[in-house]
Amino acid sequence: MSMSSSIDILLKEVLRRNSTDITGVVIASKDGLLIGHRLSEEGLDPGSVAAYMAALSEDQKKIIGQLGLDEVKTTIVETLRGKFIMKEEGDHLIAIIAYPEANLGLIMLEIKRLAENLRAALNPK
Repeated sequence: MSMSSSIDILLKEVLRRNSTDITGVVIASKDGLLIGHRLSEEGLDPGSVAAYMAALSEDQKKIIGQLGLDEVKTTIVETLRGKFIMKEEGDHLIAIIAYPEANLGLIMLEIKRLAENLRAALNPK
């Protein structure tokens, strides 16, 4: 099985397990290149989302560095229309887009699970 199909299976599983909370998942390189996605919102350009994820990651590193708060582990943005949660995993960024009423604790568990599964898919034994 190719790496891209392994990642696609991981993303489908995230949405299957969390269909009432999560509307999309994106994996990107820290350079902003799209690795994989599952987005339910029509009209979203996954490549642009990946590029914005990389830009956000760089900008928050600058801000956090200025504040002396060490490294960023997870980014959580809550809006009226939903939540955006992003986590760094090695050379990759993982983002989950969720409904406004989504359980943030469950999403944090899911993004941790996805990060572990991504690590295993990228580094097969």
